[in-house]
Amino acid sequence: MMRWMAVVAMVVALGGCYASQSPEVTLTCRAGKDCEIAWGKAWKWVESASYRPIIRVDNYRIMTTRPKDGDSAEIAYEITKRAVSNTTYEIVFYAYCSNPLGCGDDPELKAKRYLDYMTR
Repeated sequence: MMRWMAVVAMVVALGGCYASQSPEVTLTCRAGKDCEIAWGKAWKWVESASYRPIIRVDNYRIMTTRPKDGDSAEIAYEITKRAVSNTTYEIVFYAYCSNPLGCGDDPELKAKRYLDYMTR
């Protein structure tokens, strides 16, 4: 019995080490048309890449539903636009899931695909 509990504890501990979030991807845009185009592309990317419904889209945040149960392997997305100066904004991408054993898709790979799409 002790051996079985040790195996379960090791699987849980190793699962917690698995990356269940992407690194932040930050892009910079100029206020006006440049940011409008970038923000529109970000929204289209999430709309086509997400299995989760988008629950918020405004001038500063694009967000899908968040994992509620702690076991969801589906990736959730959050993209924010924040002012750096009067003429510059940062658009910050973040992908994650709530499953301690990892996500169904790799959030880091999703971040790379997002960056590739946004810089075309």
